[in-house]
Amino acid sequence: MTSRRALLGIAASFALAAAAFCAESGDPVSSTVARSESPFLQEMQERIAGVKVSIIQDAGSREVARIDHPVFRYSDEEREIFDATLWLWTDDGRPIALQKDEAAASDGVPKWTVCFASFAAQNLDVRWPRGGQEFTTKAAGCDFVTIPDPPKPADNDRIVRSQIKQIAKRFSAACSYEGRGRSVARLLTKPIHEYESRKHGVVAGAIFGFASYGTNPDGYILIELRKTPSGQEWVYGCARMTIYAVEVLLDDKPVWDCEAVRPTPQYFDRWTFFVEPRTPGASSP
Repeated sequence: MTSRRALLGIAASFALAAAAFCAESGDPVSSTVARSESPFLQEMQERIAGVKVSIIQDAGSREVARIDHPVFRYSDEEREIFDATLWLWTDDGRPIALQKDEAAASDGVPKWTVCFASFAAQNLDVRWPRGGQEFTTKAAGCDFVTIPDPPKPADNDRIVRSQIKQIAKRFSAACSYEGRGRSVARLLTKPIHEYESRKHGVVAGAIFGFASYGTNPDGYILIELRKTPSGQEWVYGCARMTIYAVEVLLDDKPVWDCEAVRPTPQYFDRWTFFVEPRTPGASSP
């Protein structure tokens, strides 16, 4: 007779296998479960707690709220990233900015890599308390464009979400860097985040990531159904979060691109990245 301990071991093996499969398929929830015991998670939560993101307005700045849990988890062996989280700030439901916090290494030297990208229509002021980093964007995070040949918006919310996923499948992307060649960036199968915002006239929207290595997003496509004076309109916007050059195609036609940048931490108009030292714990690399 199989012992209770053996049965529990078999069940645990199946659970871990299922979680790993979901993480590879780009499922944000399951990838969180797969690394729920990560030694990095608590430290990443502590690191993000003091980060402040504010919208710059004529009358001054206004701080926006961050979702209190990571909206996505991933790792990237190719780039020596052991565990990473994506954090999202919103304004009345609409995404304003994303940040990566990565427990990584460079040639075996431990580090934290921070990447921040704006989605906002206005400029943002960002402050990181730990290293005293500050950043002010100089342009809108995404330039939204009307989607050609869109589907007729459904009256049912569930069907609208399905329509957004079908539209996402029309997009493809590729990344390239000097000496590394060009690689296809896979569209992650499930949205990183779904949302709506009455204030901003967004009936429904979703953030999709595309990744050239594993499930590490190099960039994002936001797809929204918006209310307009003449009815409803489908739009999309693209944003980067990589030093690689990125080209995005819609129905196999190029619609957006960005050039590669040097792997030296620096500030750009819409995004930034920097590195902080990391002290490995007893159970972490």
